Amino acid sequence: MITMTNGSSERVRCNVTWTVSGRSIQHNLRCASPSYRIDAQADLSVAGRQVSGNWSEDSYSASGAVAGRLTVSGMSLSIQGITFAAAMAVTTTKCKQSIRIAPSGLEIARVTIGVSKC
Repeated sequence: MITMTNGSSERVRCNVTWTVSGRSIQHNLRCASPSYRIDAQADLSVAGRQVSGNWSEDSYSASGAVAGRLTVSGMSLSIQGITFAAAMAVTTTKCKQSIRIAPSGLEIARVTIGVSKC
């Protein structure tokens, strides 16, 4: 679901992939709603509980840095770029993953994604 700052919302369909190799994580997120399209990638590194890396988004030609930490149930991340900033929380259970993205300074207030894998 994409929720706008004016309170309206749109259903979004997503495809999310995570590739984990040792301490490296690659994340691909493709989503589309009637009005918006997101095609983002991130290359992350994990050192202890700290997460860092880079991200890019093809639809809006944006890119930047990712920093955050591992939590008991996933990750808490800060996404920064020249034209974009957001907080991202990833929560994972055995069969479901929830992703919440809260951008700042955009007409989009929140993106909420639930992915089932079982």
